[in-house]
Amino acid sequence: MIARLRRQREEEAKAGLRQFRDRLNEIRESLKEIDKKIENSNVTAADAAQKVAAVTLIASSCDRRRSNEYLGNSATLVALQPFLTGQIREHVDYVIEHPYHEMSAMPFYSAT
Repeated sequence: MIARLRRQREEEAKAGLRQFRDRLNEIRESLKEIDKKIENSNVTAADAAQKVAAVTLIASSCDRRRSNEYLGNSATLVALQPFLTGQIREHVDYVIEHPYHEMSAMPFYSAT
């Protein structure tokens, strides 16, 4: 039984499960922070969509800055799009129209 557990741990290490779990925990913590910020924000209901979209863009940008990955088509941003105005709307429109551009090409990237 001990040999079996040892082999299982070796296989998990080879597959990188530990790093995967660690990354999931980092993402989970980031989402909790974003949720707290949104809950504690002092904005009207009309401005809430703007704030959520901005936080989503910033968090995505900061998270992907390490690897310069693309943002992809965010369902959250697509859902918020009709309620957005101004620069946030422009940035969201760009992301939706160019979901596979590298993060550094996004107009909001340099602002974060």
